[in-house]
Amino acid sequence: MDTATSAFTAENLNTITSTSAVEGPTGALQLGKTGDRFRTIISGHLNAPPGPPSAFMGGYAYSISGQTAS
Repeated sequence: MDTATSAFTAENLNTITSTSAVEGPTGALQLGKTGDRFRTIISGHLNAPPGPPSAFMGGYAYSISGQTAS
């Protein structure tokens, strides 16, 4: 958190612990499988009171399955 600008960035490492398919427009859709890993990056900016919202943020995710830990 940058206290001068109220900007923030977060990085998360995630592991899928269970999965189930959902119905998509062309049939069943399943994203990933148990044990797959992915990383999420989120950046945002806190909103000054009185809000809402209290913050704006956006981000992305990508697979890291098959990569060794660094």
